[in-house]
Amino acid sequence: DTPACRENLRNIGDIFRDLLNAFEQYNPAVAQPFLEELRCSLSPRQTDPIRQATDRFDFDKARAAAESLAADLGIQL
Repeated sequence: DTPACRENLRNIGDIFRDLLNAFEQYNPAVAQPFLEELRCSLSPRQTDPIRQATDRFDFDKARAAAESLAADLGIQL
């Protein structure tokens, strides 16, 4: 549990929406803070596919993985 996680009071749906918007900038550094926020609430198993695609600059795959995970969690985007 990091300080960033303890301070994370944002709704997970908002984090997903911010992450999807960050993908539009095609820069992993822009998406990274939102991925870290998600990892406060979700397991690495859930978030690793998004992170791996982002690290490879495959933002379409990262977006699809994030949308799929959100749907699995019942989060409407």
